[in-house]
Amino acid sequence: MSTASVPLAPAVLYIGALIVLWTPRGDSMRLMTALLTACLTLWGCGDVAPGDPGDGNDPNQPGAGQNGHTPGAPRGDDSPVPGPGGAPEDGSGDGDDGGDGFDTLCDEEVAQEDQVFGHALCLCGALEDVGQGLRTRSYSRTFGEDSGHGHVGINGQMDVIGYARVGGDLDVGGRVGGIGTIITQGDFQSGGELGGIGSYAVSGDARVNGNVGGLGYVKILGDLYTNGAVQTIGYVDYTALGGSFPYEAGYTPCGCSPQEIIDVAAEVRAAGTRNDNGLLPNGGIGAREVVLREGDYYFQTADALIGAARIDVEGRVRLYVDGDIDSLGHLELNLAPYAELELWVAGSVRTIGNIRFAREEDARARAFKLYVGGPEAAVLQVGNARFYGAIYAPTADIGFVGNLQIFGSVVANNIRGAGNLDIFYDTDITVADDCIDDHPDPADDPECKDDDQCADGSVCDELTHDCVDEPDERDCEEDADCGGRDICVEGVCLVL
Repeated sequence: MSTASVPLAPAVLYIGALIVLWTPRGDSMRLMTALLTACLTLWGCGDVAPGDPGDGNDPNQPGAGQNGHTPGAPRGDDSPVPGPGGAPEDGSGDGDDGGDGFDTLCDEEVAQEDQVFGHALCLCGALEDVGQGLRTRSYSRTFGEDSGHGHVGINGQMDVIGYARVGGDLDVGGRVGGIGTIITQGDFQSGGELGGIGSYAVSGDARVNGNVGGLGYVKILGDLYTNGAVQTIGYVDYTALGGSFPYEAGYTPCGCSPQEIIDVAAEVRAAGTRNDNGLLPNGGIGAREVVLREGDYYFQTADALIGAARIDVEGRVRLYVDGDIDSLGHLELNLAPYAELELWVAGSVRTIGNIRFAREEDARARAFKLYVGGPEAAVLQVGNARFYGAIYAPTADIGFVGNLQIFGSVVANNIRGAGNLDIFYDTDITVADDCIDDHPDPADDPECKDDDQCADGSVCDELTHDCVDEPDERDCEEDADCGGRDICVEGVCLVL
């Protein structure tokens, strides 16, 4: 491991850091800038720029050019993934999940609308504030353990105030900063500088299209590539400094350009002339109970559905609504066992909540996909603080209140909340229907329902209902576990 350190005047650093950490955000950023300037001017921060001795550009130096992937390359090139690494957008993975994930069992082509759910979270805008913390992780309800796919993509900048832990790759189109801790359990890439005040830990390689600056600690288990200089006031630890890397101007990790966004309103209009409404008595209009069996159904307004006392969904159903929906709760949607619903709304949905499942064990991510064409902001409001499903709303902001768990995937313009956001990305979302049909639902014959049904100290996984070893995602419990001058932050050893 190589460490780039900066000679510091201890009194100035520690006193200044305390002032920065305990002042309002706007003032703290100005103070941080002042500290950087003072360090550069008075002491010389020991910049390491690409091409300097020991920067990794020597082909004989370990870590130089070892990773053949080109970050920032457009989709469809020969790189294995968009952005820094991880699963392709079709969710097929790289086969390295170490378990029986669907990427080793199922590689069918999937529809365009399924490809958009290749991330746990993908934002067309910026991530400015997620309240107390953001965490993503991944699993497969059907095939079992499938970790490492909880990717996060952000087209704009990322400012974290608090804590973020990404169970996959983190790919940011702009700069990364803020005050707090960011842990990436895959590769990391930013289209701008890496700065701010806090700690950064990356399990894979890190690529920064700018300077590595700010005040704090950076630990990279892989190699560091940068198109700027290393100017951190603190310490940077990495395997090798790989020098510069190609980065395509205008690259963004989430498909949000006019050519890439799904035109939800156009899909709804098309369903107006191509649907299965003929299967419904009186077209479903005015019925107290509506049963939607396998097929596509179109309604000019949500009012035509709101009057029903009950809407039962059986089989795989696409429901198209040409207008706005004030609240999903006004639609009495009930899903039968194994049913799946795609709800396409040409306009906006102001309040998003859970739909009803016939059985508790039927609550799963791929059972409900919501496509929103309108730009009006929505509030994700669920009484039990758990939402099951995938949301595609690339032009809308989504807000939430309190601590929220999402079992699925979110594509939005921005997301804001006042609590913790925990996303469990179910890789089943992007699996072709035929593949899911060929495998039994583990909920039908669960290995366990609680820990008491598991032996040898194993525990019952609430997501897959399998007995698994006690998960240990922590590298450390205390500083002594890290050794040397490392410290333990949220279970990860960070360099002092």
